[in-house]
Amino acid sequence: MISLIVVVIVAYAGREFYYLAIRNNKNRFLFGFIGIASYFTGVFIGSVILNIVAPDFSKSAEPGVFTGYTIPAGILAAIAIYFLLKRSWSR
Repeated sequence: MISLIVVVIVAYAGREFYYLAIRNNKNRFLFGFIGIASYFTGVFIGSVILNIVAPDFSKSAEPGVFTGYTIPAGILAAIAIYFLLKRSWSR
């Protein structure tokens, strides 16, 4: 179930970055990829922070639970990059 949620989030992030690039006459596929990469970078950074803050949690929790806690970090990273790009291109 969680993997399906991740696929939907990744597809949506790539789509939004793709359309943002179209609206601003940038390379569409590059920024679609950047949207996907920003999500996974946020997930990676969230998992590193979670391992630093609560190292016992990652060892005892099920893999799906751990993924469920890192998904918001990926979403926040993608949103932050999106709004930074949108703001810098609107100037």
